[in-house]
Amino acid sequence: MATALSSRGIFRRAIQRARRVTGRELPPSVVVLAPDDAWMLYDAEARKHLGMSAEEFERAWNRGEFRTRQEEPQVRRVLMIRTSRPKP
Repeated sequence: MATALSSRGIFRRAIQRARRVTGRELPPSVVVLAPDDAWMLYDAEARKHLGMSAEEFERAWNRGEFRTRQEEPQVRRVLMIRTSRPKP
């Protein structure tokens, strides 16, 4: 996996890829992330809001540790962008 980027860096890279692929600008509100970028964003946001990696969050979520915390803003932010790990 590539080095960790900030959320902003991940979006910037996705927009640059889209420009190369399509040859045109995309509206700023539409950003399609590659699976690796989506996972990196998920990981960055889990670290920022919950202080744990995406893998740690997935394990804790599967154990039910966030069952009573689903309405907390930090947990919801991470859940909104939750994605599966890209296949190698």
